Amino acid sequence: VVTNSGAVPATSIADGAGLAAPFDYTGAAYPGTGGDCGVTLGAGASCNIEAQWIPSAAVLESDTIIINYDDGAVAQVLNHGLQGTGANPASITISEADPYDYGSITENATSTHIFTLTNGGGVSATSVTEIGLAAPFAFSGGAFPGTGGTCLPTIGAGANCDIEIEFAPTSTGLLADTIEIQYDNGATVVQSDRDVQGTGLAAAILSISDGPGNYDYGTVPTGSSNSHTFTITNTGGSTATAIAGSGLAAPFTFEGGSYPGTTGTCGVTLNAGANCDIVVEYNPIGVSAGDNDTILIDYNDGAAAQQSTRGLDGIAVAPATLTISETDPYSFGTLAVGATATHIFTINNTGDFQASAMVESGLAAPYSYTGGSYPGTAGDCAATLNA
Repeated sequence: VVTNSGAVPATSIADGAGLAAPFDYTGAAYPGTGGDCGVTLGAGASCNIEAQWIPSAAVLESDTIIINYDDGAVAQVLNHGLQGTGANPASITISEADPYDYGSITENATSTHIFTLTNGGGVSATSVTEIGLAAPFAFSGGAFPGTGGTCLPTIGAGANCDIEIEFAPTSTGLLADTIEIQYDNGATVVQSDRDVQGTGLAAAILSISDGPGNYDYGTVPTGSSNSHTFTITNTGGSTATAIAGSGLAAPFTFEGGSYPGTTGTCGVTLNAGANCDIVVEYNPIGVSAGDNDTILIDYNDGAAAQQSTRGLDGIAVAPATLTISETDPYSFGTLAVGATATHIFTINNTGDFQASAMVESGLAAPYSYTGGSYPGTAGDCAATLNA
């Protein structure tokens, strides 16, 4: 603002020397695009000149506005100094290698990462925002700078702050995007980028062998121990974790009393495509028309808790019970030395289960099986006898 504080008009007003780069009048000519000073200025009046500075280096720069005029008596010169210190534009860098890899993540699971933004310039970055991300990449919590982020729209010179970005794949395969941080560097709007990528995996799926439907132990005698090995296979694309077996109650139990059974091989994790074994016993202690239970295998599929099941059936019967006919002891009566008497004994299985591995081991001379071996010439017993 140029003001005439005298009592008469100033005349012959003109730019005395002109400004030199990096200073200049706007529009490259006095009084500048926004200026309105003419060749005269009335007493007590004011007018405007508009100057600009476009720093050429990060140093102190100066110049002088020189205005020539006639004060009504003599020529005068008005000087007004200008100066400013140039600074490097704001320059934001984003941490991590390019591209940053989230690794392999199960579909519908989420992985987050903190990125650090650093302003290495000499002035503040303003109007900081992100313009590039799209699903399955997003700011945690849904908006810049993310739930764990600290960045504001302005990042001071030499300062840093954080943004938190999540990767939540809903499909399989390699997925990629670019973090695009847009900001005003003090001179113009610019952008800093960081590529990101991650691989979506199919969820873990645990299947239990011997299906579909229930596994049937069949008819089992009480008091016996009948075990079966089930194979658990991970047919999905992710590692199953937090695997645990449950659900069993007597007469069904894991071998030895706890998961995965004494000779079982399963642990708490199972890689994609791998398998392991669990061993389950059916140990009936009482006759039953039908015992039922269910193996429960709980696990995390990489994104959520899941459960696989296999039903179990079994029928408990009384074990084989063999009786031998005749009173005890059976008497052959009185017989002459050197003579032979024979008798057929009947063996009955009065139980509900087949007797097996039948053999006789007690006879010694002068008693023997006819023909010299069990079950005797006229005998018909074999190694088994049905209920």
